[in-house]
Amino acid sequence: MVDALITAKRFVYLCTNAVLLTRKIDAFTPSHRFAWVVHVDGLAARHDEAVDRPGVFDLAVKAIREAKSRGFRVTTNPTFFNTDSSKTVREVLDFLNDELKVDAMMISPACGRRGGSEARTLSGRPDPRLFSR
Repeated sequence: MVDALITAKRFVYLCTNAVLLTRKIDAFTPSHRFAWVVHVDGLAARHDEAVDRPGVFDLAVKAIREAKSRGFRVTTNPTFFNTDSSKTVREVLDFLNDELKVDAMMISPACGRRGGSEARTLSGRPDPRLFSR
């Protein structure tokens, strides 16, 4: 399906938590019209806590590095919570940009979901300093 969309000159952003990316990557071909979009909930401890599974952050980092080494475009989708400070936001963005050299980042505020905890979601007007230095 991805190849057909690319052949039709469509852009494809394939969202993943990256857990299986290194095992499935051979089924895809790098293209300027294709990008992996890897979900990231913060650095290691925060991400693994958010997804309730130890080691997932390390799998995501490994997958991002593998995809980049094979010529794929990689975008990340970092999520920020009301417990984040401008320092923790900066640490995540610097890691993704400087260490992993991702091609782009789509930043998401944590939003409440039906049946989920609202405790850490961004609500109302987030402090504009959250994304400042």
